[in-house]
Amino acid sequence: VGGVASKVVNLKDVKPPSSVAVLPATGAGTIEEQSEIRIALHNSLGATNIRSLKPGEVDRLLVVAEQTTGQSWDQIPKKELSSIMSVEGLLFVDVEKVDRLYAGAYAHYEVGVKVSLYTAGADKIIWDKSESEVERKGGVSINPAISSARILTDAVRQVLVNTLARRVAADIPQPSTFLKTKKPIIVDMAVSNGIEGPFSVGDEITVLAKAEPGLVVFFDINGLS
Repeated sequence: VGGVASKVVNLKDVKPPSSVAVLPATGAGTIEEQSEIRIALHNSLGATNIRSLKPGEVDRLLVVAEQTTGQSWDQIPKKELSSIMSVEGLLFVDVEKVDRLYAGAYAHYEVGVKVSLYTAGADKIIWDKSESEVERKGGVSINPAISSARILTDAVRQVLVNTLARRVAADIPQPSTFLKTKKPIIVDMAVSNGIEGPFSVGDEITVLAKAEPGLVVFFDINGLS
């Protein structure tokens, strides 16, 4: 586990945004990994006083912005982009590092990100933080039925990304409010060997989840007749 201190401007004269759009992650890693980090940050903001626009709506509005301005979204002035999305701020996600190692029953993942918070009110970046996280085996007992490199790696990555996102979100400057924020349900990971079909009669499909105690979990298996 690693990380560095966040950089914050003098917030006495700057009000943190109460609503943000988490923009598509850029930098290292695959598109799938970048998307997973972005969604985890969006979900983690549910434990804060900041309202986060749904990623699907953000993507739709980015297309609108590009068609309207004739520029790629990362070239559009931040204040204008905030206005198009009707939010007070933007969250930029730069994936600085993705290291992967898996062999047999062992998996290692390391991710480093830099997250920056822009507020349209002051028209500037008011906070940024670089943070990294390392996971090995995902901290779970791996069932032999789902111990393939693919499934093991998915479990490790999900635990890592969600832990990293919650830590970053907790440090983001928030607007003051008298309303109590409802604590979101914590699910670190959920994986299955269902993607490893086709299956024969007598084969088992196993689901492995790691979450806070006391939850009742339901799941569907699609594509089986």
